[in-house]
Amino acid sequence: MVCSDCHTQHNSADGQPMRTDNDPTPAPMLLRRGTTLELCLSCHDGSHPDVPDVIAPTAYASESAAGAFPGTTAHHLNTSIAQVPPGGTVPIVLTCTTCHDPHGNDNYRNLRPDPTKSGLTPVSILAIQTNGNIIYKSNVSKWCGQCHGAPTHHPVDKAVDFTIWAAVTLPRVAVLSPSDNIVPSADDQVICISCHKAHGSVDGPTQSSTCEQCHAAGAYKETAHAAKSCVQCHDQQETSCLTCHTDDSISRSAHARSQCHDCHDPHGVRDRDGVIPSMLVERPAHLCGNCHDGIRNALSESYSHAATCGDCHSAHKVIKDPAPSFADPSDYRLAGVSRVQVVNGGAGVIPAYRLVAADDPGDPIEREVCFKCHSSYAKQRLGRTDLARLMNPANASTHQLACSKCHDPHGSAYRHLLKKSPEDLCVECHSPTRFSGHAQHARVECTDCHDPHGSVRNDALIANRITSFIKTPLGGTCTSSCHGMRTYSR
Repeated sequence: MVCSDCHTQHNSADGQPMRTDNDPTPAPMLLRRGTTLELCLSCHDGSHPDVPDVIAPTAYASESAAGAFPGTTAHHLNTSIAQVPPGGTVPIVLTCTTCHDPHGNDNYRNLRPDPTKSGLTPVSILAIQTNGNIIYKSNVSKWCGQCHGAPTHHPVDKAVDFTIWAAVTLPRVAVLSPSDNIVPSADDQVICISCHKAHGSVDGPTQSSTCEQCHAAGAYKETAHAAKSCVQCHDQQETSCLTCHTDDSISRSAHARSQCHDCHDPHGVRDRDGVIPSMLVERPAHLCGNCHDGIRNALSESYSHAATCGDCHSAHKVIKDPAPSFADPSDYRLAGVSRVQVVNGGAGVIPAYRLVAADDPGDPIEREVCFKCHSSYAKQRLGRTDLARLMNPANASTHQLACSKCHDPHGSAYRHLLKKSPEDLCVECHSPTRFSGHAQHARVECTDCHDPHGSVRNDALIANRITSFIKTPLGGTCTSSCHGMRTYSR
């Protein structure tokens, strides 16, 4: 270039304007355009194929390190009043020549050693071009810091994760390579323009794609966080999950001392079965078992529950609570999950149901949670008993106990998740000597004659193999699938 490319020697020639825009108005410094910005853009607007284009915005990672004007996020040029740059202290009216010396210097891209002109130590920026790539050699972040101050969150001039970096599909974002002239290589370091364009950039999802050049994203794009950009969580401030997840029930739960990331990976985790739901770090049974080792052991027993932890428990609302009793059937270990309330009719009638939502403030009743599966509310598998119908208080006899009184809901060595064998379990409450006929049935299990949940027509939970039962003041008669009619006395 020569001086007359940008300046006129006189304001006009033969009475005609010498400005390239044919405006007769005198311009400062004898410029060929009205302002420095207009003059620079007369070449750097894409009209000259050999001159860097700073107008047309392109994809974040594929444009030059400088980026483009205009963009939704860009340096604000020719503002009416001086503005303090983010992180800085010195107000500036920014123009092209704030950063670039139009007359040239020893810095890359003619960058001014002291853009703020505030007497700071001049900064020298070195870069080379090789095989069409710009390789920065020194001081890029320090130069940006003259206006924006030192980085307060993301580290700069630190080595990138070379394993991820080397696998990135071209083009890669800018890095510092102080030791060699090869990119990618093990000495590559993050600098300000690895993430930020010096002029401006298109905004939006490209922020996340840029971050992923150094940071593994896991299953992020397949989670509920896929619609968010990285900076919504990773910004200049310490961002709490509760900024978006406003329900702070966990602060009052048994897990109040846990951190969100103890159980969740905000980027998602994929295992051999696919993406794990709810951004959990492991499948629920394994995750919960890391702390609840007793339950983990129960789940490995011969018989275990097919349900997942979240079917019965809400990790954010569970509260330490004693086991439910006849006097107090509520169980806040089950707080925060949906349940089914039974609307009973007459004895033996299939009941109606009302689904109670997980956020219902009422007391969680254990059997109501169990009835979600173990009643005719759900489609019953062949041979499955409708326990809500059997436990109807209108029946001749029922056991109105909490399910966990007899069953371990997580797992057991005994069928039906019983805590003990039926004969050992029943005698904890029922004396086997109360009825003389029990001695004659020593080798028969209690459940051969009694249904532990209830009997529609008979007293004493008598059901199953008993086909006929008549009770008398002194005893009674019964007929079973094992023997004909027999009379007994108490």
